[in-house]
Amino acid sequence: MYIKAEQKFITWVTITLIALFILILAGGVVRSTGSGMGCPDWPKCFGQYVPPTDVAQLPENYREIYSHRGYADTDFNVWKTWTEYINRLIGAITGFLLFITLFYSRTYLKSNAKVFWLTFTSFILTGFQAWVGAKVVQTNLKAYIVTIHMLIALVILALLIHAFVEAKRKSITVLPDSLRKYSGLALLLLVFSVIQIVLGTAVRERLDELATQGNLTRAAWIEQVGDVLAWHKTWGALVLVVSIVLLRV
Repeated sequence: MYIKAEQKFITWVTITLIALFILILAGGVVRSTGSGMGCPDWPKCFGQYVPPTDVAQLPENYREIYSHRGYADTDFNVWKTWTEYINRLIGAITGFLLFITLFYSRTYLKSNAKVFWLTFTSFILTGFQAWVGAKVVQTNLKAYIVTIHMLIALVILALLIHAFVEAKRKSITVLPDSLRKYSGLALLLLVFSVIQIVLGTAVRERLDELATQGNLTRAAWIEQVGDVLAWHKTWGALVLVVSIVLLRV
């Protein structure tokens, strides 16, 4: 049985994990809709804590003000602005939830300190993630910064899941030796998945570059992506194969 403080941690870490998954989903929506520069500054949005809902709320020379952020030839788009702003709000809420989770993780300092330190590391990384998020905006969506931003989110998620498993150890049956030998395969799947994700972001960045070239049709983009798309497909197949093997265990 869990003591009351332990149960509170398990409750809050569960809520925080759900929020993290929602945040990652929101980040994907921002990326897929091209809303990353919907707010050209950080932490404010167009210099406001609550972003505008109409171009009339912006200075007449807003294109000139934010020309270094890609607005020289870009019109204000309320949907992209609020998509990015909502993503930031979810991030702020997730950070607050993680702080509460860290507070309740103190109860494990004597019984299982790993839970506390995993949560603490996640919290510190979240602060660093906010700084990287600012750099994403400052560098006008530099490809490698966007990739780093995404990978840090996955690390935070992995650390919190580990903390959750450690906290639930009392109710988790020890794995039999027949399953333990597949831990290396699971680690291989993790490595393959990370590589696949990084290659996926590279494909996306290349497509964004091609999209800015007005002389190419959408049908021609795939042909122009290059070898990175082939590698992306190859690693995707490897991830699928390893996943099927693990599912059959």
